[in-house]
Amino acid sequence: MDSEEESDDPLSGMSPEERRRHEEQEAEKRKRLLDSVVQSIEFSTKELVSDQPISGAKSRQSLVPNANFNVRPIRGVQECPALLPSAHLLDDDQFYGRLATHGMMVGEYVEYYGKARRVLYAAFDGSGSMKEYGRYQWAMSLCEALIDRCIKQQAEFILIVYSGEIKGVYHIRTLKEAIEVKRKLVSILFPEGGTDIDLALGTIFDMIKESKFIDARALLVTDGTESVDERHILQRRQEENIFLHTVSIAGQRDDLRRVSNRYDQVGMFSG
Repeated sequence: MDSEEESDDPLSGMSPEERRRHEEQEAEKRKRLLDSVVQSIEFSTKELVSDQPISGAKSRQSLVPNANFNVRPIRGVQECPALLPSAHLLDDDQFYGRLATHGMMVGEYVEYYGKARRVLYAAFDGSGSMKEYGRYQWAMSLCEALIDRCIKQQAEFILIVYSGEIKGVYHIRTLKEAIEVKRKLVSILFPEGGTDIDLALGTIFDMIKESKFIDARALLVTDGTESVDERHILQRRQEENIFLHTVSIAGQRDDLRRVSNRYDQVGMFSG
């Protein structure tokens, strides 16, 4: 009986030094896998545009009316449609004389544009089943790594934690906010309650739609134990052109894989 029990333990027969080396190797494998997943996750992006001056931004003509109307000398005949109404009251000699010397004024709406806004929207599973198979620990490590990456790359991080309900939404924009959320992450991601992935995805899709990103992306982190409304999620993701990246921790579901543009696995079932 003892020999059978020992044979089921992959660490049986190892010396303390061999066990230590084995544990270090496994920890390094987990770190490499986690780093690979973190680096593969991309941000939602859109150009920062305003009708008011922004520090470090450039100006350009706006294609739509806004609150910033600018008057300047005409640069060429191609801008005649933008001439101020007073120019059309001139007789022909005055009109063409001023046009040749750039002596007439045109009006235009001006907008200011700057560095693209980058945001990571991530919905993390905080349900009771995350207690099993070390899923909670994987989620903690992944979330911490994503916070660090966002701060390093000057991107916002919007963390949605869900179970059978939305447990909390955390918006991280500064190093101070990042430190505060990481300090509370043990309780923020603590596993309890049921799982409603449809609610989580609906919430994250609503937030992304409201922000009108040029490149819209969402990250879903779950243990893959619950089903989703595959038809509805697929339809909405495609209509709103949202790239869905799913990370399944110690589990997998075919319906989640089908609704995702990218599907990664970590944990004991990752193969």
